[in-house]
Amino acid sequence: MYLNTNMVKWNEQKKWIDFGITTYCNAACPSCPRTDEDVQQAWPWLTPTHVDAKELVKVFERNDYFPGIEYIRFCGERGDPMMHPDIEYLIDAVCSHRKVGINTNGSLRNPDFYKRIAEKHGPNCNIIFSIDGFADTNHMYRIGLDFDAIWNNFTTFCKADGWVDWDFLVWSHNWHQIPRVKKEAKELGIEEVGFKIVSLGNSYCTPIGKDIKKAVEKMIEY
Repeated sequence: MYLNTNMVKWNEQKKWIDFGITTYCNAACPSCPRTDEDVQQAWPWLTPTHVDAKELVKVFERNDYFPGIEYIRFCGERGDPMMHPDIEYLIDAVCSHRKVGINTNGSLRNPDFYKRIAEKHGPNCNIIFSIDGFADTNHMYRIGLDFDAIWNNFTTFCKADGWVDWDFLVWSHNWHQIPRVKKEAKELGIEEVGFKIVSLGNSYCTPIGKDIKKAVEKMIEY
């Protein structure tokens, strides 16, 4: 199995490790290296590929690998883990030994998948949804995604008592929606929303600028 070291991050003190299990993604976020041809040429490991699931599970099952690690996260830094064709097999395998986390834009798979994962693994499977607004704003950065599919998957997992985190990138076009995010999160039983202020803009989105103080105040209220 070839596993590029750029796709693994290990924090022994906090007992977690990140794996990038795929470099495929269905979104076209403008700040992502995947949307920049020059960066792709400089980073050949961004070539579309999936990690071999069976070989990776063999690694997870070895007691001498990653001693003390309690949480394995399939991160979305290089691609969306839900693009991996064997994602459910990988979730099942990790949850038999440890807790697992998955970063996703939420548009992939379907409500039945999320309901099944929540029912099978409950507090052992953490899905971190990256949703930067609602139908009128999410598409401005998460380009090319179906918001109805995102929201159906997201709310299904929440209502099935899945372990949910919500990551929200704060831009000038969506900071005013922070109170609505708080309201929706409370109604869905979400304990944690991660608001992240973006400092660099792109051709589609601009940083929050002069309204940053108001935005931070709204975040603190949460």
